[in-house]
Amino acid sequence: KTAPLLLKELGIKPDIIWFNESHTAVFAEAIKEDSYFKETKIVFTIHTPDPAGMERFPEQWFNELKISREKYYPIFVKDNCLDLTRAVMIMADKINSVSQEHCAVTREKFPEYASKIIGIRNGSDRDDFWLSPRLKEAGDNIDSKKLWAIHQQDKQEFIDFVEGQTKITLDPLKLIIGLVRRLVPYKNQYPLLEPIIGAVCAERGEIIETPCGRLSGLGMQVFCAGLPSENDDCCKGWMKSFEGWMQEPALRGKFVFLPDYYLTLLRK
Repeated sequence: KTAPLLLKELGIKPDIIWFNESHTAVFAEAIKEDSYFKETKIVFTIHTPDPAGMERFPEQWFNELKISREKYYPIFVKDNCLDLTRAVMIMADKINSVSQEHCAVTREKFPEYASKIIGIRNGSDRDDFWLSPRLKEAGDNIDSKKLWAIHQQDKQEFIDFVEGQTKITLDPLKLIIGLVRRLVPYKNQYPLLEPIIGAVCAERGEIIETPCGRLSGLGMQVFCAGLPSENDDCCKGWMKSFEGWMQEPALRGKFVFLPDYYLTLLRK
């Protein structure tokens, strides 16, 4: 609850405060209870319909929140569970999901809040922070030939980066699939890749026997990076599998796993 105190100390009175994920629910209560923020609206972004991303805890944990039981118990507790997603949905002025499809799923899952829920595609903005510096320098007046040249330069820079980190040299003439994100069970990196990785990295036209049946090779390369939390034994097991894949003859030099997760890596 220190965030509202910091805003007040700095003399900042926002028109809108943006809440991401359900663990911000207690912050919402603090905003609602402070007259300093009486004109401030709350926008809540829900990123996934997966239960793992909608935090629910034992009902008795409500007492640890140190908030009004009479006023907020019915908001935070339902069916004997402390439901933070439901709580912040109730307190929010507007709720956004991260795509139109996700919007439909969320409205169906939470029909009582459907009128508040809108869909905004996640990560689709052309923010300079994520834009290739070469592409930014070229400006908007750019033809396809120049765009392709920039792409090739950026791709080679990434290949050099990967080689510097792993001593593995990817092929600049093949497509590279990049997956850089936290390793969390519900993000499913290993279950997604495990049945098909052999076919993804096999040469085009090569037929591979997989748990999904006989698949034709795609001739691609995969760069995967991420770290689990220190007590996540499941995803630590994934890391060992990924590291093992790099040594398999069929995947050597075509699949790369980097056990790391940081901002510069994301921007690469």
